[in-house]
Amino acid sequence: MIKKKRVWITKADSRDDGKLFLLTEKPALQAEMWAHRALGAITMVDTSIPEEIRKGGMAGLASIGFESLAKINLDYYQMLMDEMLECVQIVDNKVPRAIAGEDIEEVTTLMALRTEVFALHTGFSIAGVH
Repeated sequence: MIKKKRVWITKADSRDDGKLFLLTEKPALQAEMWAHRALGAITMVDTSIPEEIRKGGMAGLASIGFESLAKINLDYYQMLMDEMLECVQIVDNKVPRAIAGEDIEEVTTLMALRTEVFALHTGFSIAGVH
């Protein structure tokens, strides 16, 4: 069954304070392909990554950490980050809908949501969302 998670932004000094987001896991095949694309991009700039990690898909990516994506080509990084946001909906008047325009007003909210999407797919949380 596809996992879902609700994430409330509860940071008083944030323009996103009080917003509710619904995160939905990608189907396994799509998530695995995303992870392989990410690992492929990482190994192009970091050749020290062992073979078993490069072939490990989402588990391999989880073992080297989400932050390892910061090493890759900026255009490719942006594509992967945008694809992560496809897993995020904002809950507006109790109805989830795709995020758009100015739904997310803080960079820290984007970072937190992407971190939670990664955690949803890997099975563990990297950092709390506030």
